[in-house]
This record gives sequence, structure tokens and C-alpha cells, in this order.
Amino acid sequence: MGISMIAAKTDTGKMGPGLKVLPKQKIQEMCNIAPIGIYHVSLEGKLTMANSEYAWMLGYESPESAVSQIHDFAQQVFWQTDDMIRL
Repeated sequence: MGISMIAAKTDTGKMGPGLKVLPKQKIQEMCNIAPIGIYHVSLEGKLTMANSEYAWMLGYESPESAVSQIHDFAQQVFWQTDDMIRL
């Protein structure tokens, strides 16, 4: 089971009513304690963030290890790259 999400900045840079931007450190803290795998991949396909659960699911000892070694997410993580295109 997994969750995929795509986000982009709006042209105005403003968020909807009642929404606020959390500091990066707070987001990282929430990701680190989550019991599910969470990750972020850049548009260029570089893994830029992973929590401990996601690193474990991929077979890495730490999130830092996964981030430092995954430079082409589609080729290195997906068994068949056509799977990523379908997503």
C-alpha cells in the first residue's frame, strides 16, 4: 500500500483559506515518526527525502543512505519503468 501525491506552487504563491506552510523541520519530524513510508522525489527523478520506514522498505539502512544512492528514481526503484508512467 502506498500513497502518491504531486504538488506544485501556484502562480500566486498563496494557499487557500485556513492553510499555512509548516516549517521544513516540523514536516521532517512528522515524517520521521510516521508508521508508513514517506518520500519526496524531484522532478529530475532524484530522491530528495525519505523517512526511516521508506528507506527500510527499499532495503537501505538509513534515509540518508537511500537519498545519497538513488539518483534515478524510475530506474532504481520501479521494477519496470512502465509502472511509473502508468502512475
